[in-house]
Amino acid sequence: MSDLKCLYLTVPFQLNFKSDPKSNKSFYMSAGMSAGYLVDARNKQKSSERGKQKYDGNFNLNNWRFATIGELGVGGIRLYGSYGLTNLFDKNVSTIEFHPYTIGLRFSNF
Repeated sequence: MSDLKCLYLTVPFQLNFKSDPKSNKSFYMSAGMSAGYLVDARNKQKSSERGKQKYDGNFNLNNWRFATIGELGVGGIRLYGSYGLTNLFDKNVSTIEFHPYTIGLRFSNF
């Protein structure tokens, strides 16, 4: 078993629309982009032969990450999504092409 954890310092830029700003049950929509810089990356491996081992490094990850982001919702329930515009791995070092995406629910009263 192996886990790769990446920590990016990310700043979102979004345009928001709320159909009725005074109501807590109005339609909400948001779209934009995010930019992030790689702060830390760790790999944890677990096997019966060697036990648990931890490694630090950048693992050929791209230092910069850019993504599109968006939200749709009603009231305090929102569907969230993002898609990575840049390859997760550094193209000068790795031939792997991987663009991460995220889909989830967000619960908020703001």
